Amino acid sequence: LHVLLFTCYLNAQIRKALPPTTTCRHALNTKLSHRTASSSTLAAMQRTMRRIIIFMVLAAFPYTSACAQGKYGNSDADSVNCIQNLSLYFEYYKLGEYNKALEYWEAVVRICPNSNKNHFANGRDILYNLLDNKRIQSRRKEFIKKLHWLYVKWIERDGSLQEILDLQEQDIEKYKK
Repeated sequence: LHVLLFTCYLNAQIRKALPPTTTCRHALNTKLSHRTASSSTLAAMQRTMRRIIIFMVLAAFPYTSACAQGKYGNSDADSVNCIQNLSLYFEYYKLGEYNKALEYWEAVVRICPNSNKNHFANGRDILYNLLDNKRIQSRRKEFIKKLHWLYVKWIERDGSLQEILDLQEQDIEKYKK
């Protein structure tokens, strides 16, 4: 549809810019040099080319935003939320504040699990640190449930890779008590 619209627009603009006796083939063959075309014709062609370029950029714009949807969410609002949560989770993760990082990490996995493969390994690390923290043992069952949820999401994203299944089995054995 965009190609058809562009072709119609281009033909109409060329017919407006060229003198009635000039054909498209003639304009291309003579390359509209200063000797064969008047300055008004050249100015008209320049305006037409600017319009064509603007039209092409605007026609391509929906495709660029559609390509970006898969990685950071399904809408512009999801993309903004994803990037904010990514930033916050990763900063808290680097600082070792795993309790705060967990909240933002969960939002990232819910909104945009395809943004980066490392989120699942980082989430596993966050949950390991929280499970090993003696001060918050009251939330141990909650963290184990989240660890299982992590593996479900990881397998949904990457498929049943044997490596992921092996890690899950190790964690079940480790935290089964």
